[in-house]
Amino acid sequence: MALEARLDCSLLVMKSELDHVKQQIAALQQEQHRLHQLTFEAQVSLTQLSKEQTTSQQWESLEWVKQREQQYTDTQSQLLAALERRFELADEIAKAA
Repeated sequence: MALEARLDCSLLVMKSELDHVKQQIAALQQEQHRLHQLTFEAQVSLTQLSKEQTTSQQWESLEWVKQREQQYTDTQSQLLAALERRFELADEIAKAA
């Protein structure tokens, strides 16, 4: 009888420990799920950041191209004005001669 009581007590302790281990496993599984979710969210954020950075770099490149185009247009206008002035001066010289 005493042996049977000890076995019952040991069995209850083991069941309690088993329940505790199961709870710990469930908690670890929840934590694992949460970490997977956070990892996924971080990857999405990094991807978005990378896209935004690329977009930002593209805009900077586009702005650079626009500035260069404006400089080219300005220089071209100045050269055209100088060429027109040259022809005007050439006409004045021809008329004066």
